[in-house]
Amino acid sequence: MKRIALFALLLFALLAAAEAQPKRARGRAGSIREADQKTVDAAQVPEAVRQAQNVAFPGLSVTRWEQRSGKNNQQNFTHYVAVFKQDSRTTRARYDSNGKSLAVTKFFTANDAPQVVTSAAARYTGYSFVGGEEVLTDKGTFYRARFRQGAKKLTVFLDQTGAAVEKKNQPKLLDIKDEGN
Repeated sequence: MKRIALFALLLFALLAAAEAQPKRARGRAGSIREADQKTVDAAQVPEAVRQAQNVAFPGLSVTRWEQRSGKNNQQNFTHYVAVFKQDSRTTRARYDSNGKSLAVTKFFTANDAPQVVTSAAARYTGYSFVGGEEVLTDKGTFYRARFRQGAKKLTVFLDQTGAAVEKKNQPKLLDIKDEGN
């Protein structure tokens, strides 16, 4: 009985230690990008970032600010993310610490997806289209479409014409996890 209790305690400690580690995501070519994400008060967001948000999306209230910091390709970074509703859609605007816009992500469901995505979704027979995101970057507009076939998941990246975009040709900001709201 003592062995079982000791084993359970050890297992719990290992799981707690793993959960305390910073979030890690796979980047390009298997590189590891570490990021620490936390919710912050608007007062902790640089004035340049808040001004950029107000200019880009006047009259829209930010429901949550996030700060992401870490190391990517041997360089430290800090990004700020404004989460808000635009046209009833959850939207996330990402900025560097100087207020430069890095990307805007607009989430959609299968019912309110852009036409270019619903047309492309017809190519994936056997899968149910469940939704995705429209990502606007300085490299253009891209779409991340999500499909399901039972427990199997499929994510497809599309350009603004609906053509599939190979992983090597995607802007690196599409590697950033922006699941949900």
